[in-house]
Amino acid sequence: MSSCLALTAQTLTVFLDVVLAKRYTNTSSDIITVLAGLDEVDNAFLDFANAIESVVRAGGSVEIRQKAVQVAIALTAGAYQTSLVSYFTHRDLFPCLIK
Repeated sequence: MSSCLALTAQTLTVFLDVVLAKRYTNTSSDIITVLAGLDEVDNAFLDFANAIESVVRAGGSVEIRQKAVQVAIALTAGAYQTSLVSYFTHRDLFPCLIK
């Protein structure tokens, strides 16, 4: 099970790296449209941020928690010019990161 989660997180990291590295005409809205759609961005990214936090906080192994942190870094590093970063800045992930 943990190897499946690790592979999923690794795949998601690569996907985000590729999608977010592309140059877009309207960076913020284009990235939001590709990842979640303009109508569903709030629900999708609140759920995404919650999932990342819960895996980092209570993931089964250190490897899984590290992969979740890598996914979060891939998203925040690649989407720094968009409003998507705000879904992570409004959360206090520090306590679960130092665990």
